[in-house]
Amino acid sequence: MLSFLRKMLLAIFSVYVWSTAFLCMTLMVLFSALLLPVFPFRKTHMWIARPLLSLCIWCSFSRVRIIYHPDYDPKKLSLYNSNHVSALDAHLCARIIAQPYCGLIKAESLKVPIYGWIMRLSQSIPVQPRKSGRTSELVEAARDRVSQGIAIATYAEGGRTPDGKVHPFRRGVFFMARDAGIPVVPVAVRGMYRLLRKGAWLVRPSTITVYMGKQEDISHLSDDEVGEFAERSQRLVADFVEDAKLPDGVTSPWPL
Repeated sequence: MLSFLRKMLLAIFSVYVWSTAFLCMTLMVLFSALLLPVFPFRKTHMWIARPLLSLCIWCSFSRVRIIYHPDYDPKKLSLYNSNHVSALDAHLCARIIAQPYCGLIKAESLKVPIYGWIMRLSQSIPVQPRKSGRTSELVEAARDRVSQGIAIATYAEGGRTPDGKVHPFRRGVFFMARDAGIPVVPVAVRGMYRLLRKGAWLVRPSTITVYMGKQEDISHLSDDEVGEFAERSQRLVADFVEDAKLPDGVTSPWPL
């Protein structure tokens, strides 16, 4: 009986979180659509999108804690690469990245009604199916976003983790960052798997702990070195997510 009541309460709570998230997203689209013809995206993001997306995390009764590398520069436009866990990852990014930012999205997703419109409003960079010249298009798009004062958030795993572990990083986003001359910030997130995992709809309040690494300049790396950097970055993120291990010289004010 007690187990049944817990499940019922969790279901009611989850409906509340999903409803709140839907309302926040609706308000974000409406107000952004009204203001974007007058104000640039970087302003509407900070005024409207960031507060409303962050509110979704707050409404889940989850606590967010951020550990910064001593050399992290919050004002430097960068490519933020994080492990991918939840449908609420983008909402968390709004909470932890104190800059206007956009993401990468499959080009065909832009054709989906409503969702595609939201992604266009968000200045998302479309990724075309594999074709000649795709990399140069991505590089130019990345340079364009940074020139507008917009950072970039990516998930090099290519999809949400099915088991909470950090899976191998694909190298494409790192080649894009290198060729566009954009520094890379590794971002490792613990706690999102409990909050809302892939394939689930029940939301559980969680303590979310984020490690924000320092900016890494990879513009001088060869192709092989970019691959090695991707592997090192994956290990750094996995060490924190799976084993609560921070890089040397970084300490946490909280027990992990």
